[in-house]
Amino acid sequence: MRRARSFAFGLGFALICVLVLTLSFARAENSSTSSGSGSSSGQSSPNELEINSLDGLDGKRIGILCGSNYDRIIKQNLSGTYELKYYNTNSDLIFALKSHKIDAFPTDEPVGLLAVNRNSGIGIIPKHVADDDYGFFFKKGSPLANKFSGVIESLKSDGTLNRLKEKWCGADESAKTIPKQDWEAKNGTLKMATTGEQEPLTYVSGSQTIGYDIEVAMLCCKELGYGIEAENQNTSAMMASVSSGKADFGGGGISITEERKKTYDFSVPDYNGAVVAVVRTAGDKVASNGDFWSSIVESFNKTFIQENRWQLFASGLIVTIVISVCAGALGILLGYATVLARRSGIKWVGKLVDGYQVVMGGVPIVVVLMVLYYVVFGSINIAGEIVAVIAFTLSFGATAGSTMWTSISSVDSIQEECGLALSYTPWEVFRKIIFPLARRQFTPQLLGQFVSLVKETAVVGYIAVQDLTRASDVVRSRTMEAFFPLIATAIIYFLFCRLLTWALNKLAKRFDINNRPRKIEGVKEI
Repeated sequence: MRRARSFAFGLGFALICVLVLTLSFARAENSSTSSGSGSSSGQSSPNELEINSLDGLDGKRIGILCGSNYDRIIKQNLSGTYELKYYNTNSDLIFALKSHKIDAFPTDEPVGLLAVNRNSGIGIIPKHVADDDYGFFFKKGSPLANKFSGVIESLKSDGTLNRLKEKWCGADESAKTIPKQDWEAKNGTLKMATTGEQEPLTYVSGSQTIGYDIEVAMLCCKELGYGIEAENQNTSAMMASVSSGKADFGGGGISITEERKKTYDFSVPDYNGAVVAVVRTAGDKVASNGDFWSSIVESFNKTFIQENRWQLFASGLIVTIVISVCAGALGILLGYATVLARRSGIKWVGKLVDGYQVVMGGVPIVVVLMVLYYVVFGSINIAGEIVAVIAFTLSFGATAGSTMWTSISSVDSIQEECGLALSYTPWEVFRKIIFPLARRQFTPQLLGQFVSLVKETAVVGYIAVQDLTRASDVVRSRTMEAFFPLIATAIIYFLFCRLLTWALNKLAKRFDINNRPRKIEGVKEI
């Protein structure tokens, strides 16, 4: 009963916090509504912008998308001084801009136009920061680069690329579909690394990755006799996937630069675009209560209802649960194995265990993930989920083993001496006396560490695993809103961890010998 009240109190407190944050955020969102935030093309008039020209960015804070080359473009094309701040997604940049954490951010022209059309209070400086060409990139020496270039040239000459630009950058959402893979993949299937967060070039609709670059890649693969499989990951992971051979090529608004050509082979440009600077608009006003509440409903609808986006959260949660449970179970077994290794008395084995635990305790788990995925298993076609289970098993195994050993070491040596005096073997003493006594001490700690493990799995998106946090990133990239997807993710993690804690405590009590009924042999109960 006490735990139920505690759970209800925690849930109620979380919902109150969510309501307060929702009201605050929605007021901030609606306060940025201006009388003319954008024209039909998504371009704001210079008179409506807080910063009217590129020269006005001098001394300002500029947001940069991690893994992009926008910082290089800014340094080459803007004079003066400025402070660069790095963010992981476009939705993070938009939120940072609207909440005055930054003053501007550069992005691809089609992405910027779409962001302006979907968000009040922001606009685009009329003058381009720089012209830019986008293309597909391949591992150095790959013959696919020239093959793709030949197909892209033919698509340019027959007008196909222009028709695709009108289709994906237009207002008709019903036309934005990709063809079925109904051709014969006689040369096998190519894996394409893409962000899925650069609408309209590449983005997720429902459970499908679509966009201008996706369709161009499909047309190239069809012409060359390949199938295609798109895998979503962040920009930095895209580069690592291609260079390590995890993916055959990458694309999705990737700028072709001389610096990148030293590491990768590029196709000819499939899109000739530009980099624009997105800034806030002036003349903000606070929205009415009616607009305020309608915006709340609209935001909820965009986050969960449209395109059945709740399914992304559900599938992401399942991936998180599978990785957590598998890594937790295997980690406990690995931790127990390290205890047995220490008990063996072999000196070099004990030092090996010490070294393993020191390394795992001193290296961030996200680094372990990336080393395993891109280096250790770089040349092996292995699912990211399996690599995630291996990484978290190693991490949790080191923690669990250290916790177990500390508790075992604290058991009084008299217990072992008594067991040996009763003619038990050393193994029997450990299994029947020492370990059960130690288990009463380390079990609560392991339960807490396992719950922490669940939360730590939020970083698996770095190796292209579509977990709960990554699902939130994908939804944010579509809605161009940060609040509801992040709050939904926080609530799901909170409820799941609370439920998991309750279930594990119940399980621990069930196996606790002190909670079992005792019977005295030869005595009848009255």
